[in-house]
Amino acid sequence: MLVDLSTTDLIYPSSCVATSRRFVKSESKLVESFLRAYVAGIRLIKRDIGFAEKSFAKWLSENDALIVKKSVEAYARLFKMPTCRTRASKKNVIKDRAIRRAVAKEFFNRPELFRDNGPLERALSRS
Repeated sequence: MLVDLSTTDLIYPSSCVATSRRFVKSESKLVESFLRAYVAGIRLIKRDIGFAEKSFAKWLSENDALIVKKSVEAYARLFKMPTCRTRASKKNVIKDRAIRRAVAKEFFNRPELFRDNGPLERALSRS
């Protein structure tokens, strides 16, 4: 392991799902279904480690039980239930995205423009 960012003071979401507002509007049922499945997956990895290990082994085609066990332990520790991220974590995500695609400077100080909590709130209330 080179570095475990979860042990540093860097504020960055361990998992981040992003799409366009247009896609959220045009495919609202798909977005909600995805988010409900995402939340269910996080709950499952925390609740049933044995099942998670079997799934990791199968879908990653990994036969080494120690690698599977350590991978599941790492993800179970890192995955948190999706919530409204802090302003600092949103800023860090925007900076990261700006490396790959131009982002207007005025957006760096307004990360709230990049978050719509509606789909996640609906998915959490129905899961």
